[in-house]
Amino acid sequence: MSSQLRLLAALIALLLFTPLQQQLWAQDYGLETEIVSEDIGVLVGPLGVTDLTGYSTTRVYATTANSNDFVSSVSGDATNPTLINTTTEFFHTILGAGVPNGINSFLFGIYPDLLYDSWVSIGLESSPDLLAGEANISTVQSGENPWFTNFDPGGGLPGGNIAIDDAIGGAWYALNGDANGIAGDDLKVLVGQFTTTGEISGQLYVQFFIEGNGGNEFRDTFFIGGSDGCTDENACNYDSTATSDDGSCTYAEAGLDCDGNCLEDADGDGICDEDEIQGCTNEEANNFNPNATDDDGSCQFGCQPEWGNPIAYPSVATVLALVTVEGENANIGDEVAAYVGDELRGSGEVIEFESATYINMTVSISGGEEVVEFVFFNQVECNTCSMDAELTAGSFGEYGSFDDPLMFDANCSATTLDVNLTGGWNYVSTSVTPENYAISSLFEDALGSNLLKVLGDDDFALGSSYTPGIPSVFNSLQMHSDAAGYVIKMEAEGIWSSNGLPLDAASVPLDLNEGWNIIGYVPQTSMTVADALNSIDNLIATVIDGQNGTVWNPANDDAFNSLQDMEPGRAYWVRMLESGSLTYPEAPSDDGPGMGIVGLRTDGDAAQDMTGWTVVRSPFASALAAEIRLDDQPVIGEAYIGAFVNEACVAARPVITVNNITAAQMAIMLESAADVTFRLWVDGEEFSSEDILNLQGGEELGQAGDVMPILRFGSAANAVIESELISEFSISPMPARNRAWMNLNLSKESQMRIAVLDARGAEIALLHNGQIASGQHRMAIEVGNWAAGTYFVRGEGPNGMFQCPLIVY
Repeated sequence: MSSQLRLLAALIALLLFTPLQQQLWAQDYGLETEIVSEDIGVLVGPLGVTDLTGYSTTRVYATTANSNDFVSSVSGDATNPTLINTTTEFFHTILGAGVPNGINSFLFGIYPDLLYDSWVSIGLESSPDLLAGEANISTVQSGENPWFTNFDPGGGLPGGNIAIDDAIGGAWYALNGDANGIAGDDLKVLVGQFTTTGEISGQLYVQFFIEGNGGNEFRDTFFIGGSDGCTDENACNYDSTATSDDGSCTYAEAGLDCDGNCLEDADGDGICDEDEIQGCTNEEANNFNPNATDDDGSCQFGCQPEWGNPIAYPSVATVLALVTVEGENANIGDEVAAYVGDELRGSGEVIEFESATYINMTVSISGGEEVVEFVFFNQVECNTCSMDAELTAGSFGEYGSFDDPLMFDANCSATTLDVNLTGGWNYVSTSVTPENYAISSLFEDALGSNLLKVLGDDDFALGSSYTPGIPSVFNSLQMHSDAAGYVIKMEAEGIWSSNGLPLDAASVPLDLNEGWNIIGYVPQTSMTVADALNSIDNLIATVIDGQNGTVWNPANDDAFNSLQDMEPGRAYWVRMLESGSLTYPEAPSDDGPGMGIVGLRTDGDAAQDMTGWTVVRSPFASALAAEIRLDDQPVIGEAYIGAFVNEACVAARPVITVNNITAAQMAIMLESAADVTFRLWVDGEEFSSEDILNLQGGEELGQAGDVMPILRFGSAANAVIESELISEFSISPMPARNRAWMNLNLSKESQMRIAVLDARGAEIALLHNGQIASGQHRMAIEVGNWAAGTYFVRGEGPNGMFQCPLIVY
């Protein structure tokens, strides 16, 4: 076969091997073998005597589920090998061939040995009936592994085993629509005939087009004369039919059977005896242990603080104070705790004396003088409150008496919201009513020189700014608005604290505009996005959490939404389909008013920790849901996807499996419109993609049932065609929306015409016509005005041709 024909065959095979479009049940498809002749005997013909004593002829069929299913190819490579073995050798007649394209069935009566020739096929047993729509079988092999030549050396010489298991691969195939590839009423297609004295075994990697639809493809490996599997009888997945152990054996965990049931479970609760944890299992008890599996009778009931036992030091101070709650007497049994920094140094219960309430307690002092702060616990409401009380105490000091007590007043209505911040941009809001609404008081006084800039306004946009240190007249953002969302820039990490009475969610409606709005979160505790935004349920398109790089869309499968909960202290981008008023529901509080701390909660932390990528946040973001493929297959293993603008990481998310594909949902942080590239981390190894997406803030891809872009990664480069002319060829992204890029690397200068054809073969765009230099070429294909569908990029020249699909959505 000439190099030009080999190139054509290889590229057609590449075209046929389109990615899996839908998952089918593999048991509906398979292989069937039929021994059509046994111990054939001595045959006499014009060319002499052929002794086939002891030879048997076996036919192999690919079986299907539907009569209109199409068997397209049998292929193989290093990942999915095709092997057909005999323990001896395959018989070939001098008039035969490795495929039956040229075998005339009228000659069987003249040359009887021709009937028993060995060949591979797609539905043919002799030359095709062109009038019936049949067509020749094509083969492709690499120079490094001439599997077809090994199988049929020619001249009637015996053939060796078929082994298509190299990196380049090979195949035999028919084009979709050829009548010989259609299953028919017997639901099978002939894929080979083999005559030998030996035992036949092997495996075939077969491609099917379901009901003849080239866009609905299924491929799998099927076995002849045995299969690989687990051969250990002690394993949970022992396969009695397996003839070769493939290392897949799995075993029960210690203490469990193969179904995951305990070997020893005295109380029958499904928890193995050795894994039982003793403790209090009553959720209403003060000492409820969520990890306990067996109740040991230790439950304690009643409302008590959970601050633990004080740290003891050799020195103490005594404190006697009159205790009130917002000016009123406390309750007997309420408690007061004393802290030095984060250390609990003492606690005591409130007592009553002459119609007033007091605390009389000792406080451990580590030495010298220390600043002691006090916290109040309200046993009726079961909440912790701040106190207007601070004391500088020394060893063995006495502070307050019944005649002249200290005055401690607890504020159980006010709350403090602490938000952890990172260096760079942060998305923040407050759910309290600050004493001072000035932006300078709310942010600069709280953060000092660590604050670089604040963006926000009173219309849920980032239309105004505040920069510390410049004259006030230049700051367009002056006053805080309840429920406003802000993006603030920090010099380094820190904590932003805001104090005040909790906002009443029902009395703070947010009048949102059509399009994108940046909003604050008003409730005092976290809740799911769906619950939090229930009042505008039918008006929401997309929600982005810029702090954590996550996305929520009501039309997505909930398992695919990377943003699950909204929380106090954070701000969120919300795109409205039309204007509407958001009223948050009142969320129940775990501890009531007091102090809230918002951490840097982000699943992206795992991505950054594992990959070493550090996400750089920006004030704006785009939402991207994309399918992720490695070597054109779903990703297997622990995997993370990173988005990059130049070398800056602008998103990092875990790759998850949803509906039999691997994909990621992410918010990509952008200062402005940019070309975004992607990297994939899998089990410690990093891969780069040639796919580039041009994105800008507010853009959405793959959301709400839209076709998801496919980000392709290769453990080697993208698909490479072995030829004298082309050393590299790829098209990305796939599918394309506005623009696709064709990457072409030529080993030598050549005349070439490169065009785009539609599904009917009509030329719709000419990319190049003329001389083209050797080396790397990158050509843009503008598809923004094209109808969605499959097109073909085709190049032709004196040194060969190529063709590859281009999917537009």
